Amino acid sequence: MLDERMRIWRFHEFGSLDTLRLEERFIPEPDPGEVLVKLSYAALNPADASVIRGQCPRPGRPPFAVGRDGCGQVVTGGRRFKEGDWVVVLRGQTGLTRDGTLAEYVVAPEESLAFLPDGWSPREGAAAPLIFLTAWQALAGSGGGLTAG
Repeated sequence: MLDERMRIWRFHEFGSLDTLRLEERFIPEPDPGEVLVKLSYAALNPADASVIRGQCPRPGRPPFAVGRDGCGQVVTGGRRFKEGDWVVVLRGQTGLTRDGTLAEYVVAPEESLAFLPDGWSPREGAAAPLIFLTAWQALAGSGGGLTAG
Protein backbone atom coordinates (compact mmCIF):
# COMPACT_ATOMS: atom_id res chain seq x y z
CA MET A 1 0.00 0.00 0.00
CA LEU A 2 2.98 2.29 0.32
CA ASP A 3 2.46 3.74 -3.16
CA GLU A 4 -1.34 4.08 -2.95
CA ARG A 5 -2.85 7.43 -2.14
CA MET A 6 -5.90 8.57 -0.19
CA ARG A 7 -7.81 11.79 0.38
CA ILE A 8 -7.68 13.40 3.80
CA TRP A 9 -8.93 16.66 5.34
CA ARG A 10 -6.07 18.24 7.33
CA PHE A 11 -5.43 21.54 9.05
CA HIS A 12 -1.97 23.11 9.19
CA GLU A 13 -2.37 25.71 11.92
CA PHE A 14 -4.70 26.37 14.80
CA GLY A 15 -7.46 28.82 13.99
CA SER A 16 -10.76 28.67 12.17
CA LEU A 17 -12.46 25.76 10.45
CA ASP A 18 -11.51 27.43 7.16
CA THR A 19 -7.98 26.10 7.63
CA LEU A 20 -9.08 22.55 6.69
CA ARG A 21 -7.70 21.47 3.32
CA LEU A 22 -8.46 18.41 1.24
CA GLU A 23 -5.13 16.74 0.45
CA GLU A 24 -3.80 13.58 -1.12
CA ARG A 25 -1.37 11.57 0.97
CA PHE A 26 0.02 8.07 0.95
CA ILE A 27 -2.10 5.50 2.78
CA PRO A 28 -0.38 5.08 6.17
CA GLU A 29 1.21 1.84 7.28
CA PRO A 30 0.31 0.59 10.77
CA ASP A 31 2.99 0.00 13.37
CA PRO A 32 2.83 -3.05 15.68
CA GLY A 33 -0.29 -2.80 17.85
CA GLU A 34 -2.09 -0.66 15.26
CA VAL A 35 -4.76 -1.43 12.67
CA LEU A 36 -5.36 0.12 9.24
CA VAL A 37 -9.07 0.85 8.68
CA LYS A 38 -10.74 1.84 5.40
CA LEU A 39 -13.37 4.25 6.65
CA SER A 40 -16.91 4.15 5.34
CA TYR A 41 -18.31 6.84 7.63
CA ALA A 42 -16.97 9.59 9.85
CA ALA A 43 -18.88 11.86 12.18
CA LEU A 44 -18.01 15.29 13.51
CA ASN A 45 -18.68 16.66 16.93
CA PRO A 46 -17.85 19.92 18.75
CA ALA A 47 -14.56 18.49 20.03
CA ASP A 48 -13.23 18.45 16.46
CA ALA A 49 -13.83 22.19 16.09
CA SER A 50 -12.16 22.74 19.48
CA VAL A 51 -9.06 20.88 18.29
CA ILE A 52 -8.81 23.03 15.14
CA ARG A 53 -9.26 26.20 17.18
CA GLY A 54 -6.53 25.09 19.62
CA GLN A 55 -9.03 24.99 22.50
CA CYS A 56 -8.71 21.31 23.32
CA PRO A 57 -6.35 20.33 26.15
CA ARG A 58 -3.09 18.80 24.92
CA PRO A 59 -3.76 18.77 21.17
CA GLY A 60 -1.15 17.49 18.77
CA ARG A 61 0.89 19.74 16.57
CA PRO A 62 -0.59 20.41 13.15
CA PRO A 63 -0.73 19.31 10.45
CA PHE A 64 -3.12 16.45 11.03
CA ALA A 65 -6.71 15.43 10.34
CA VAL A 66 -9.37 15.80 12.99
CA GLY A 67 -12.14 13.28 13.47
CA ARG A 68 -12.45 11.10 16.54
CA ASP A 69 -15.54 9.22 15.33
CA GLY A 70 -15.57 6.71 12.49
CA CYS A 71 -16.55 3.28 11.25
CA GLY A 72 -15.02 1.10 8.58
CA GLN A 73 -13.48 -2.20 7.66
CA VAL A 74 -10.11 -3.50 8.75
CA VAL A 75 -7.54 -3.65 5.94
CA THR A 76 -4.56 -4.73 8.04
CA GLY A 77 -5.49 -6.47 11.25
CA GLY A 78 -3.73 -7.08 14.51
CA ARG A 79 -4.27 -9.38 17.48
CA ARG A 80 -8.05 -8.92 17.88
CA PHE A 81 -9.13 -7.82 14.41
CA LYS A 82 -8.79 -9.47 11.03
CA GLU A 83 -9.17 -8.16 7.50
CA GLY A 84 -12.80 -7.35 6.72
CA ASP A 85 -13.98 -6.88 10.32
CA TRP A 86 -16.24 -3.87 10.82
CA VAL A 87 -14.89 -1.64 13.59
CA VAL A 88 -15.69 1.67 15.27
CA VAL A 89 -13.20 4.24 16.54
CA LEU A 90 -13.89 4.70 20.24
CA ARG A 91 -11.35 6.92 21.90
CA GLY A 92 -7.68 7.66 22.20
CA GLN A 93 -5.46 10.07 20.35
CA THR A 94 -7.01 9.53 16.92
CA GLY A 95 -8.00 12.98 15.65
CA LEU A 96 -6.46 14.64 18.68
CA THR A 97 -2.71 14.18 18.32
CA ARG A 98 -2.60 11.99 15.20
CA ASP A 99 -4.53 11.81 11.92
CA GLY A 100 -8.20 11.21 12.53
CA THR A 101 -11.23 9.93 10.68
CA LEU A 102 -11.69 12.74 8.15
CA ALA A 103 -9.84 10.53 5.71
CA GLU A 104 -10.37 7.51 3.51
CA TYR A 105 -8.08 5.45 5.75
CA VAL A 106 -6.97 5.77 9.36
CA VAL A 107 -4.38 3.96 11.45
CA ALA A 108 -5.47 3.51 15.05
CA PRO A 109 -4.16 1.59 18.04
CA GLU A 110 -6.09 -1.65 18.55
CA GLU A 111 -7.22 -0.53 22.01
CA SER A 112 -8.94 2.47 20.38
CA LEU A 113 -11.20 0.24 18.29
CA ALA A 114 -14.18 -2.00 18.95
CA PHE A 115 -16.22 -4.34 16.80
CA LEU A 116 -19.30 -2.73 15.25
CA PRO A 117 -22.12 -3.86 17.56
CA ASP A 118 -24.61 -6.38 16.17
CA GLY A 119 -27.65 -4.63 14.77
CA TRP A 120 -25.84 -1.30 14.24
CA SER A 121 -25.37 0.19 10.80
CA PRO A 122 -21.93 1.56 9.91
CA ARG A 123 -23.47 5.07 10.04
CA GLU A 124 -24.62 4.46 13.62
CA GLY A 125 -21.20 3.04 14.43
CA ALA A 126 -19.53 6.24 13.24
CA ALA A 127 -21.90 8.63 14.98
CA ALA A 128 -22.92 7.00 18.25
CA PRO A 129 -20.04 5.78 20.46
CA LEU A 130 -18.41 9.03 21.61
CA ILE A 131 -21.72 10.90 21.73
CA PHE A 132 -23.27 8.08 23.79
CA LEU A 133 -20.28 8.13 26.14
CA THR A 134 -20.56 11.91 26.53
CA ALA A 135 -24.28 11.59 27.29
CA TRP A 136 -23.62 8.82 29.82
CA GLN A 137 -20.93 10.88 31.56
CA ALA A 138 -23.31 13.85 31.75
CA LEU A 139 -26.06 11.70 33.25
CA ALA A 140 -23.77 9.89 35.66
CA GLY A 141 -21.98 13.07 36.67
CA SER A 142 -25.07 15.20 37.22
CA GLY A 143 -27.65 12.51 37.88
CA GLY A 144 -26.55 11.59 41.39
CA GLY A 145 -24.26 8.70 40.51
CA LEU A 146 -26.32 6.63 38.06
CA THR A 147 -24.95 3.16 37.50
CA ALA A 148 -25.24 0.75 34.61
CA GLY A 149 -27.47 -2.26 34.91
